[in-house]
Parts: sequence; structure tokens; C-alpha cells
Amino acid sequence: MASSEDGVLRLAARLARCAGWDEATGLPNLRQFLAELDRELARAVRRGEPLAVFVGDGGSGFPIEQLATVVRSATRREDVVARLGKRRVGVVAAACDAFDAREVAARLRDSFKAPGACVGFRAVAASEARIADAVRLLGEAVAALDRAVASGRGGIEPSPGDPDPRLHPN
Repeated sequence: MASSEDGVLRLAARLARCAGWDEATGLPNLRQFLAELDRELARAVRRGEPLAVFVGDGGSGFPIEQLATVVRSATRREDVVARLGKRRVGVVAAACDAFDAREVAARLRDSFKAPGACVGFRAVAASEARIADAVRLLGEAVAALDRAVASGRGGIEPSPGDPDPRLHPN
């Protein structure tokens, strides 16, 4: 009887782990990403630091099995990286202002090495972090990515809400 109970407990533990992780890539999934983004927002408030949220799309030719390795190579060890969808990845970079976010987005886009790869992002100033909402920030980064994809050129697109005017030449 004990072995049957042990098996059930092991299965329950595996299911609990899998609830927050994508098995194909080994990366956190959307649910886990939003929880991590909430934690990073709270940390940004405590430290008085900016942060940035990125959503990247590797393009149609990107092999999803390589997603974790490729994105990790373009980000810092402390950045939160997650798989958000079929070809989409999310990144939260702490202590990353709007100007630095442009460089991170370029590295992320270039890491995909696939035609049509795009990155949308939303930088959050330290003063804004205390009133920011994880779901809204992710939505703004996704909307920026969708604009980049719709342009048909591939590229990098900041969210219109980003605080640094240098990102918006218009």
C-alpha cells in the first residue's frame, strides 16, 4: 500500500512542478512568468530601480527546442525568462531603464537568427513601478510585439507608454 501512496505523492509533486513550467523548453510558463514579474515589480519598488519587460517572437523558422538556450545567451543570468506561447518568449530584466532596454531588445531579436524575428518591450521607470500591474505591463509589451510583427519587417518596438522620449523619434 505504501508504494501506491508513494507513487501518488510523486505524481502530485511532478504535476505541481509542471504547473509552472513548459516541458518542451524547461522554461517557466505564462503563469510562473506573471508571478515572477509581480515579484520583480515589488523588488524594483523596494530598491528604487527601473525594470523592463520583453516579449520576443522567433519567427516562423525558429526551432522551439532551442528557445531556452538562445534566449539565455542574450540575457543576464538574473533575468527572468519564460515561454509565453508557441514561438513567444518573455523576459523581465531588473535594473534596466528604457534606454538599456533598446539594447537588450536588439540582442534578444538578434539571438533568434531567423527572418521575421521581432521583440516588443515595455520599460518601467522606478517612479512608475509602485503603481505598475504585471498583467498590464505584459499586455503592453505584447501589443508592441504585435505592432512589430504587423510591420512585416521584423524588428524592435517599444511600448508607447515607455518613459524615455529617445525611444519614440516621431
